[in-house]
This record gives sequence, structure tokens and C-alpha cells, in this order.
Amino acid sequence: MMIFPLFKKIEKSVIISEKYGILMSNLDLENKKYIYKKIKEELDDIAEKSSKSTAQILGELFNSNYYCELFSKYNEYEDKVELLCEYIICIYTEEEPTPYLSLKNEFTGNPTWEISNEVKFIELLNFIDRRTYKVPEKKSGQLNSWFNYNHHAVYSGERTKFDIISSMTLYYSAPDIMRKKNPYHFNNYFQQLNVQVNNLLGLGRAVDKYIQGQQDYFLLDYILDIISNNTHSYFSIVSSFSILEAIIVHKNYTSLRQELIKKLPQFVPDYIENKELWVKSIYEIRSKMAHGDYKALQKATEKYFTAFLRHMELDYYEYSRINWIYNATYGDLKNVLANVIWSMLYVRPLITKLRSQKV
Repeated sequence: MMIFPLFKKIEKSVIISEKYGILMSNLDLENKKYIYKKIKEELDDIAEKSSKSTAQILGELFNSNYYCELFSKYNEYEDKVELLCEYIICIYTEEEPTPYLSLKNEFTGNPTWEISNEVKFIELLNFIDRRTYKVPEKKSGQLNSWFNYNHHAVYSGERTKFDIISSMTLYYSAPDIMRKKNPYHFNNYFQQLNVQVNNLLGLGRAVDKYIQGQQDYFLLDYILDIISNNTHSYFSIVSSFSILEAIIVHKNYTSLRQELIKKLPQFVPDYIENKELWVKSIYEIRSKMAHGDYKALQKATEKYFTAFLRHMELDYYEYSRINWIYNATYGDLKNVLANVIWSMLYVRPLITKLRSQKV
């Protein structure tokens, strides 16, 4: 289960993805009690560190110019905390695995020590949010970002920290200078709530439409596992190419390099001018990594830096030169990969046609 500082009354559970069994709702009774206890513990901890009472902390929070009007009529802080627990939104996976999830694990939809499906969905939404792919007769450009799991989730099975009051303080009671720097989060938070939720619901519909059989499910789940575990390293570059190969490369290809040179440039963002050279350069890096040719890899990364990163300033107190290049290279590759994955979900005929063409 994932809890976010989003507050709205949901009369009954909303299905985000039927095939992944992901739902959105308010907290059930058991979790309300648990979260109520955790919020009070956090309030006590903040009060102890700030020499303020819990009532003062909540009073400052809800009496700011950016407070939620829903809570303004309550005076006792226990009542406000209880109301918070009534309106908090959570995202979770059904306990009983769906027919597709049971293909992977017939006992549970979310094994205890694996990344949960709801986290994978949020990671997917954030990942394709960077896409820039232009679709004819459709608006191009960035999707509306709604939240980043790493920054905005206040509780989940993957996180031990619970900081909902701290998050709310950030959103509603931050200094004026913070509001001016980021007016989206502070001035339009509740106005954007429906748009934000609709993005996630739209992704769920796209995923359910995409999954037409076992092969579709296993491919998508493979992609979700990789992008949920990836970091900025050379391992990420190699694993990203495995996704590209699975999506757009003909299954009986003659030359993987030629397949990518022919098919991938259309997904490369416009800020990269020489798209074919970029594909050749990053494929060379991937190839040297995959085959363990570390000496040739150093030359390939330097060639990439000269061609695409020469204006970048490197702080060697943060990273070594090679890791700066890996980070920037994977950043470019993520943008390309986001375009490909987005197209797989939303423009499937294009991907089907590409994959059927043997170069």
C-alpha cells in the first residue's frame, strides 16, 4: 500500500488497473487506526523537537493561507487527525492475485520482499512522463506530472519512514519564498488533484488495453521490473537496451545494430541533433559493456562525451569522469526509452509495425 498527501473522499474503491489488480481508495478501518497512531507519534516527535504543542503545530498547519478548508471547522487536534485519516488516499494491490498476476505468483499479488505493483505503476507513470514523442494529430510534449514516488509518497511497504505531517507542512505551510519558487505545489495543489489522479487512471486503462494475452503481460512486467530497479549506472544502460530489443527489434534479426540504427532515431528527442550518430554511439557503449571490453569502453564513452556532452561541466568532487558520462548517457537513453514505452502502450500499431519489419 502507498499513501500520498492527497485528500479526497472516495465513496468506493476506484479500479486503476483491473488486470494488475491495482485500486485507489480511502483507508479501511484497520489502516485508519494504524495511520492515526503514526500521525500522532509524528506530531509528538515534531512537538518535542520544536518545543511546541501538537495543537500548535496543527493550528499553524491548518490556519495557513494554503490550508484545506475541510479541516477549518475543527478545533481539537485529535478531530483533525481523525479527519485526515478519513480523507487520505491510498493505492494498493488486491490481496488475491488477478488471473495475470497469478501467472507469476499464484499465492499473492505482492510478495513481501519484492517491489509492489502499485510502486511499479507509479514508477512507470513517472518514467513515461519524460516522453517527448510526437504523435500525428495528437498534442506532443510532456505529460502532466502528478507526483514522484521518491519525493511525495509518505508511506508504503517499501519505505519505513512515515512523514505525512512533515509533507503537509511542506505543501501548505512552507515559507513564502518556497511558494514563489514552486507555485504549482502550493497554489494549485488541490486544483490539480483531479488532473493528477486522472493521469494514473488513464495509464491504468492503457495498460489494461495493452495486455491482451500472457506474452503482453510478461513483457510489460519485465519492463516494470527493470525501470523500477534501475539506477544511473552502466548496468542500467545494458538493461535498457534489453527493453528496446524486446519492443522494436525483429525476433529473427540479422544485425541488432542495424535494426536499432534504422528504427530507433524516430524516438530520439529533438535536443539531440544527429540522431543516427547518437544511436550508433550509445550502441557502441552498450556493446563494449555487454562483452566486458573495458578498454574499448573507455574510448567509446570519450567519443560519446565529445559528440554529445562536450559543453557539460563536470564536478569531480561529486563523480568521477566516467560516472558523469554514464549518468548523462543514461539520462539521454531514458528519454528515448520513455518514448518507446509510451508508444508501446498508446500507439501500439506503430510498435507492431516496427517489430514486424526485419532490417
